[in-house]
Amino acid sequence: MKIYCILLDALPWSSGGEGARHARDNTAGESLAEIARARSLRHVHQVSTGMFTTTTLLSMLTGTLPSDVVPGGVGYLAHHEDRYYEWMKDRKIHLFQHLMAAGFKIKLHNHLDFILRMLLGYRSDDPLTEFRTDSSGEWWNIELSSTNVREGSFDASMQTFEEFDDEELCGRYYELEEAYIRQLQSKSSETNTFFFTQQQDWHDSWYTKRLSAMRRSRRRTLEWLKLWNFDEPDAVFWIFSDHGYQVETVISPKDTLTWMLFRDNRPQPMHPMRSVISSVDFYSTIMCLLGKTDHQDTEALVPINKAASLERVFLGEDSRVKDNEKFCEAAVVSTIVEWDDQPSISYPITMYLACYVRHLNTIKIFRYLFLHENPYAAEKISLTDLPDKDGCRARLLGSLREKFSWVKKEELEQAILSSSSSSSSSSS
Repeated sequence: MKIYCILLDALPWSSGGEGARHARDNTAGESLAEIARARSLRHVHQVSTGMFTTTTLLSMLTGTLPSDVVPGGVGYLAHHEDRYYEWMKDRKIHLFQHLMAAGFKIKLHNHLDFILRMLLGYRSDDPLTEFRTDSSGEWWNIELSSTNVREGSFDASMQTFEEFDDEELCGRYYELEEAYIRQLQSKSSETNTFFFTQQQDWHDSWYTKRLSAMRRSRRRTLEWLKLWNFDEPDAVFWIFSDHGYQVETVISPKDTLTWMLFRDNRPQPMHPMRSVISSVDFYSTIMCLLGKTDHQDTEALVPINKAASLERVFLGEDSRVKDNEKFCEAAVVSTIVEWDDQPSISYPITMYLACYVRHLNTIKIFRYLFLHENPYAAEKISLTDLPDKDGCRARLLGSLREKFSWVKKEELEQAILSSSSSSSSSSS
């Protein structure tokens, strides 16, 4: 069996999802939805537990909130501190350890400086050399690769092109990627393999702030996705985006609501039973694929082939980068209160999201209608407008009170009281 975990970093589901001020690019070719339908990839909404790549991947590899394994939570520079790395020492936590124990070879491709440091714990200025010379045997069954279009034999970093406006370099990179993908998928799966790659073209192009660059990179990314053979026998595909791409102090649906595509080509395939998942569900899904029957499902951690409560509360947290570089500052909870029932699955209609921002001593509420297919269309509402329907208000505020180890209850209650008072004053 091969398991392909393919990250399209920060890529929105549609070009319309790139913000109201970004016009749709009619020259972009097939949409992501069209690509998915043509290749029998099942689309599922994903609520990310993290708001940047590190925290989302931590939630996927541990099945928990990042703050449950890193005291105080994970900020953008948390990896500069010892506390960030302690969780990697526990073989019962890290999904890679479970995969290796089950006999899987792990292949990591591109952006290796980030992966080696943030996911495997190599802390030097040259994590690639540190990995190569590591005699501990901790990650003995991990294989690295990277597509290099510059001088030298190996480049640990993902290439960026828009910064240099180098179409020739870009074209060469994708030619090499095509050859690599073809070679990777041509090998039999006699040895069970877990493959992870981080495709950053769109993510890095966004920093140019140029709409033309974003359009080109989105088009390249989707063409790259089409290079994959999704009919490969005995293969499981998990393709996803990990977070939004505009960091603001208050978390809203545009920061946490992403997407995932799934396909299972094994003789007895796994089929998604839900239209909305959490990023932590990746962990329980892989454990299920490994036959880990001792792994207990909980309300907060459900394999995608099992039903979850329609009243489930999705958890997330973040430092918000400039607000706190090392520790969590924002806790976010969301739940769905209206569903469109279909014969075998329920589709979401309305999501409510509550975000507690510690240093502002406030709680912000958002309502999102899935029919918009654009999380930027979420509406900010007052705390008093948060409905009691189906226990929505109680679920969200209760989760803020109970689920985040770093949230001080006294401060949270003050924020609830303050936000409620502000809402009442505004409405009077």
